[in-house]
Amino acid sequence: MIRLILLTAVLGIAFFLSGKIGVGTWFHADFPFIVAFFFSVGFLNQLLVQRGMANQREKFVTFYLASTVLRLLLSLIFLVIFYWLGTPDFERFVLNFLAVYVIFLGFEIWGTRRTLRHFSE
Repeated sequence: MIRLILLTAVLGIAFFLSGKIGVGTWFHADFPFIVAFFFSVGFLNQLLVQRGMANQREKFVTFYLASTVLRLLLSLIFLVIFYWLGTPDFERFVLNFLAVYVIFLGFEIWGTRRTLRHFSE
């Protein structure tokens, strides 16, 4: 959990410092909402995976795939809501969203692989 908080803090710091170093145009104005959304989904995902590992390790794959599908559906709903609200410069919003999606997904895969390594030995 602490790693998820650190990743979110690093992304938040990058957003707030982007204006100071001249790359503020890379980030959409709603970037904090994107990071908060992925922090929430990442937290929910970790709870589901931990529950799958604690109770029934043989059902870990089911819990992991369910959390992946849930994240995909929540992401689509999030994008549709922001599109429906008429977010300006929606293309940049989607590019920021996809970049943060890939960062959090890679982080989650790394953490899950690290966790499963303990059980493979």
